[in-house]
Amino acid sequence: GLRDRCAFLNGDLHTDLTPTLLSRNKMHQARLGSHTNADDGSKPPGFVDLLLCNPPYITSAEMAELDDGVRSFEPELALHGGEDGMSCYRALADRVADLRENNLADRDTRIVVEAGASQADAIGEVFERVGIAGTSRHRDLRGVMRCLVFSGA
Repeated sequence: GLRDRCAFLNGDLHTDLTPTLLSRNKMHQARLGSHTNADDGSKPPGFVDLLLCNPPYITSAEMAELDDGVRSFEPELALHGGEDGMSCYRALADRVADLRENNLADRDTRIVVEAGASQADAIGEVFERVGIAGTSRHRDLRGVMRCLVFSGA
């Protein structure tokens, strides 16, 4: 599960789907240095201020039609978001709701996710169902709604 794919480096939580990617993430963080602010003790250990997520969001139907160039560049694990492309969003929304219930996220926690080309509204509904409000949406250079920002409470 997600909890098994987490590591802490310089006070930052890092998570990824494979040990190889997690190791690479930790290597880059070490090379670039940590950007963690000093903990003033006002929040519990493990508190999440910011969560960035670029989940797999391609549907099963889209996977069948996917260009070979994309398929050979990225592993399926990084692309396929389940039958409707929303599996990771549902899991993420549930996890943030759990963090909030355990006082490890609050209304100031920000969740930023990348969205598939036509998924922004559906992603918003997934997060709203667990009481997480959308605060803004941003388009990519082609005008596609690509980035969604939510608050933790």
